[in-house]
Amino acid sequence: MKAPFAQQIEEQIRQRNQHEVHAFKGLVQSHARWQVTATELQKRVHILEREALGRNEENKTLAAAAKNNEELAKLGQQAKFATEVANKVQKELAESYKANADVYQQQLALRDQLEEVQNRSKLTEETLKKTSLALLEAQARVSELMTTVDA
Repeated sequence: MKAPFAQQIEEQIRQRNQHEVHAFKGLVQSHARWQVTATELQKRVHILEREALGRNEENKTLAAAAKNNEELAKLGQQAKFATEVANKVQKELAESYKANADVYQQQLALRDQLEEVQNRSKLTEETLKKTSLALLEAQARVSELMTTVDA
């Protein structure tokens, strides 16, 4: 059977661990969601870059074909459309880069918060260890004094 003091210390440690794990839960979940968002945005950026390249190549091809084809007007319109699409894709790409930058900024902020919480947790743990040690020493001293008083 454990001493009441040991049970009390164990319970305090359990409560502390539960409190600190709970404190990190939202932060870790939020960080994970931002990681997923960043990954999705990176995939979208890659797709948009490929589309932009393809559209630019298509635009060049259409422009060259327009010079050598009887349907200059029709190809000119297609080139204009391809340019508009390429501009739209490039705009989306720019917006994607901005969104990606925002996500990375938020990740940095979350990382800083996590580091701060971890530092606080270490300080709390050190304080608890010191307090537990002082309490054990005090209990030992009380036991010695009780032995002395009884003798």
